[in-house]
Amino acid sequence: MKELYNIFTSLNKSSDINGFAVQDIPNISYHKIGISQNKYPMFFIKSEHSGKHLIDQSLEIISIQFNRECNLFNNDLLIENGHYTVIILKSDNPEIQNYFIDIL
Repeated sequence: MKELYNIFTSLNKSSDINGFAVQDIPNISYHKIGISQNKYPMFFIKSEHSGKHLIDQSLEIISIQFNRECNLFNNDLLIENGHYTVIILKSDNPEIQNYFIDIL
């Protein structure tokens, strides 16, 4: 989905915020695309904090963090604080980022 990759590339990580810069994913409620401090793509999937502790997964270039409390910002304004499962691609290669965003 080229539109989603364009949304990701338009995000700017501000060092002044204590959270993540995000944008809505078109036509999908409660989920966001964001950018990490390292400029890696991140997907935020809204979850309910159930009190269960799931084991985070960290693979070579993908990381999944469960039930994380996140501050989400848009244009440096806090838009939401909530619990999310966070999927991070740990690569700054634009071709891999585009593929990752396209398949997720």
